[in-house]
Amino acid sequence: MSDIAVILLAAGRSSRMEGANKLLLPWQSTTISGHVVNTLREAGFDRIIGVANHITLDHLTSLGIQTIENARFMEGMTTSIQAGISVAGDAEAFMICPGDLPYITSSEYQLVADSLKKKLTSDPNAIAVPVFHGQKGHPVIFSAAYRDEIMKHTEMEGCSGIIKSNQANVLKVEMPTDHVLRDIDTREDYIYSQ
Repeated sequence: MSDIAVILLAAGRSSRMEGANKLLLPWQSTTISGHVVNTLREAGFDRIIGVANHITLDHLTSLGIQTIENARFMEGMTTSIQAGISVAGDAEAFMICPGDLPYITSSEYQLVADSLKKKLTSDPNAIAVPVFHGQKGHPVIFSAAYRDEIMKHTEMEGCSGIIKSNQANVLKVEMPTDHVLRDIDTREDYIYSQ
């Protein structure tokens, strides 16, 4: 799926993990972020851009993906999205993929991507949002038509404002499981997952 650039968000502070960086914690035979990268590859994505901070940079680089360090990560998630898109080249769409959602399967990533591709044939401004029982999850995929709007976006906690202001273009993709909602934020989340 070389026409979709995956922007893997791995520059967060992990502030609720009591000192540990959650993306570097063991998960199956790798780390949480390593597992997400492996699943994305299994789903057929070959343009994965890891947006890192000074703590996660070496690890993401060791996973064999394109990496960029976001020196502004303390300002909020939007700066990481913008950093990833700035090096994404001529991608047809951008999949905004938090690195702390290890439950999502390759087929679930494919479902969101395939749904967006289908929608793009009739709507070049499409946005795909996975939902489970009406609750919005991740990853969200934006058509490249939103590149400039995202790059100028000033809301620092993500692009939900762009989604809200473009509801006519939003495709809600009903998911078969709650995996798109289940992230690892706290030590309890991590312990419970093991």
